[in-house]
Amino acid sequence: NYDLFEFILYTGARPDEAMSLPWARVDFDRRVLSLRRNKVGRFTQMVIPNRIFEMLKRRRQDDPRITWVFPERDNPVEHRRICRAIGNAMDALGFNEPWKVEEMGGKAVMYSLRDTFASRLAQSGKHTLQEIALMMGHSSTKMTEKYARLIPSHVATNVAATLDALDV
Repeated sequence: NYDLFEFILYTGARPDEAMSLPWARVDFDRRVLSLRRNKVGRFTQMVIPNRIFEMLKRRRQDDPRITWVFPERDNPVEHRRICRAIGNAMDALGFNEPWKVEEMGGKAVMYSLRDTFASRLAQSGKHTLQEIALMMGHSSTKMTEKYARLIPSHVATNVAATLDALDV
């Protein structure tokens, strides 16, 4: 299911968090969704990115009576099929070529989309580790520190320039 793939990639949701999102926690008027972060037992509110907003509007119009954004969650067989299909797509795209698996330290799986979300935030240079941790639903920056190496070198250059300017 491409929608689930895209949702995780653009929100950083854990697969089970995405699959258990009810429509009641999607506020179309404010363009905000509230993800229940199962691992830490709290909610993260986020402004819905345009691409996801359009996808959610389309899904809502398909059947406004359903409870879940991804109703496949109620069907374990369908849930597994979707996870397998996403894994197969990653294989077909070459993400799991043997040399890549060795270089990256493991296969690309559905959960890798969450890492990609965090990596993209870090690489933009616009977000602190605390902000990335908050958007990932981490209880501290400890789990987010692995993305620090992705923060662009221009950030370090800007910090040095600021410190040099203070040295008057």
